[in-house]
Amino acid sequence: MTTLNARQRAFAESYVVDFNATRAAESAGYSARTARQMGAENLTKPYIREEIDRLLKRRSSAIGISVEQRINDLRLMLEADIATAFDENGWIKPMSEIPPELRILLIASLKAREVRSPNGKIVRRSFSIRFVDRTPLLEELGRLLGAW
Repeated sequence: MTTLNARQRAFAESYVVDFNATRAAESAGYSARTARQMGAENLTKPYIREEIDRLLKRRSSAIGISVEQRINDLRLMLEADIATAFDENGWIKPMSEIPPELRILLIASLKAREVRSPNGKIVRRSFSIRFVDRTPLLEELGRLLGAW
């Protein structure tokens, strides 16, 4: 096994934080002018990839979540049908009726409000729901699968 120098080790440690080779190269001490090229080059070196894999496995075992589990979570989030959160009239369903993967993984915030008349009858209902932006999920999945 090839021994990594300090800069290569720093690159690997920085790379596993956000999977951005250019930022990892800059963090490891490469110049801003050459960081993109050096980051890409470092990712092609088998001994640096082995170190990155070792760091990822160590992190996964430390927190109890494997890369495979994260990929599965991302797949569930990307495949979830947001329409299942609403009834046939377009109203948000009670939380107990919304599928868990949607409730836990995709809803960023939910606010509901009812306006009642003095006799207690509902006059107006309003709600706002904000779903998690799926673009970063696709980017993360791509990085985890090595697509870019």
